[in-house]
Order: sequence, then C-alpha cells, then structure tokens
Amino acid sequence: MTDSDKLSEKRRHARHPVDRAVNGVSGGNKHQGRVKDISASGASIQTEADLYQDELVELKIEDMEELSGKVARSLDDGYAVEFDLDGDDAEYLLDEIASLNDAIRQEEL
Repeated sequence: MTDSDKLSEKRRHARHPVDRAVNGVSGGNKHQGRVKDISASGASIQTEADLYQDELVELKIEDMEELSGKVARSLDDGYAVEFDLDGDDAEYLLDEIASLNDAIRQEEL
C-alpha cells in the first residue's frame, strides 16, 4: 500500500480536484493562492504564504462561500486546511463542491 493509499483511508470525505483562486486571511495578513483539491472537511491550498500548523485562516474560494478553518499540515507547495464546519455546513459545502465540479466540466467542453 502506498503512502497516498494510506492517507486516502484516513480521509473522512472524498477529495475533488479543482483549480480555483483563493484569497486568505490569517493573523491579520492577506495571502493568495490556488485550491488544488477540496472536500467537505478540508482543502489543499497552493501558496507561498508563511503559515504554521493550527493557524486559523479565513478563505474566500472563487465561486464559493467564505470558509474558515485551520492549517492541518504543510505541503511541498502550500498547506492542507481543515475546515471548521458543523453537519449542515458540511452538507452545504458538498452541494457547492458538486456545483463547482459541474462548472469545471462545462469549462472543459
């Protein structure tokens, strides 16, 4: 089993690949980046911003509502963010992700 397979088994929700602009605020500092994948529990953010584990972030992802969360870990090209959502908010986010996937498919046609 690869490291990727092991990580997938730990995930609570399926990740959906996307490529959307994101504007973030953390510790009063603004930063920009790209969302590389997203799920109902978190996202992978490609950015050059200096963030640290457990830092709170507010995110405005292109074509989506604002989300808040915390930095779960560093990645080679950015950070993984875990969203702070209750059950209803997670369901709403899943609906937004489905709409985003539909929009991406339309862009590719």
